[in-house]
Amino acid sequence: MSLSFKDIYRLSLQLSAEEQRKLAEFLLHPPAPLDARQITGLLSSQADQLRQMGVERIGVFGSYARDDTDSASDVDILVKLTRTSFRDFMRLKFYLEDLLARPVDLVLEEGLREELRPAILREVIYAEGF
Repeated sequence: MSLSFKDIYRLSLQLSAEEQRKLAEFLLHPPAPLDARQITGLLSSQADQLRQMGVERIGVFGSYARDDTDSASDVDILVKLTRTSFRDFMRLKFYLEDLLARPVDLVLEEGLREELRPAILREVIYAEGF
């Protein structure tokens, strides 16, 4: 689903003045592209917070790990959690999307499909400190 600027404007009217300012800043100056090294660096810099959220191990895979991204690419994150409630999972997903300023496809290590597991585990780039 894509939104027009008119749609964004209508939705923005429901935001506070500060949220409108942040939205305008984001639209006028989108974040610079990230690479896998920068993503894992950001994850490492947040290791204490991520551990508090139950993260045992975390890394990037997919298009960012292969350096094959475009403006529509989401960030594929592989994670091993010490606790796996839906609430904890979604809290982590939203935290990562805020941190990276991009959509995140959060995948649990134990939830990998067997036919995809070997390829993903070969290409994943883990953040240091976990």
